Amino acid sequence: MLWMAFGILREAAQKKADLQLDGKMQRKRGGLNPFLAGITVSISNPYWSLWWATVGAGSLLLAGNRGLAGVASFYSGHILSDLVWYASVSTAVSKGRKLFTPLVYRIVMGICGLFLCWLAVYFVYSGFGALAKG
Repeated sequence: MLWMAFGILREAAQKKADLQLDGKMQRKRGGLNPFLAGITVSISNPYWSLWWATVGAGSLLLAGNRGLAGVASFYSGHILSDLVWYASVSTAVSKGRKLFTPLVYRIVMGICGLFLCWLAVYFVYSGFGALAKG
């Protein structure tokens, strides 16, 4: 963790750490279209399957007490909440581009690196403390 923190801090200190925030990216040919890629990533995510096998299935069972209308309401509400969440995130990213300058990016990365440093030192300190109490 400490090694990763130093890598982040080193990269944040370099000018080359600047992001390309102008929105001009070269499009790579090939691969899935974004819609199919999103479906593939969601289904291959083990937490997606785990959620639907536990919380999702339980919620569907509760909604099933209300019949087909309950199941349809739960599923529709779940999908709509996903849509609202991801639309909010994409809007924040799109609008935040003006605020998140390369300098701000480097500052945020520096803060994250320092926090990771502190966390690594804390883990080592508390680990040795726990061993000493043994």
